[in-house]
Amino acid sequence: MRRYFIVVDDSWEMEAWDAIECAFPQNNYCSRVMITTRNEKVAKRCCGTSGIIHNMKPLSEPDSRKLFFTRIFGTQDDCPSGFEEVSCAILKRCGGLPLAIITIAGILASQQTQLKVAWEYIQTALAPELESNIDYENMMYILDLSYKHLPLH
Repeated sequence: MRRYFIVVDDSWEMEAWDAIECAFPQNNYCSRVMITTRNEKVAKRCCGTSGIIHNMKPLSEPDSRKLFFTRIFGTQDDCPSGFEEVSCAILKRCGGLPLAIITIAGILASQQTQLKVAWEYIQTALAPELESNIDYENMMYILDLSYKHLPLH
């Protein structure tokens, strides 16, 4: 009588679930499998008839700001004066998604000096349509932007 709790993180394809599902014993020992995915079809396939789908909500504005500034400055209280407007615009385009926020904050944190012009460049580089539609392609755009701005070392 062994129970298990397994987390499968960021599953994108139904075939991946089909491949691993058969490895789990079919018993009534209250075991659990939790899958994270951005694909609703994968979620429905994984939960079957007895599972529950929990749709995550984006971070609130205060939580987004806290994550953003803590990643850049180590605390949410250290935003330089004059950066409030551009930081609000950047956060709005991240749409409350932690991966987008951390990625953009990582770009800004890796800079040798905190120049407002660099923040404005990042704001401009983030397409305005991200505010209302953070999908796979847009998230890949943000990750690509992050890759292109890696420090030379």
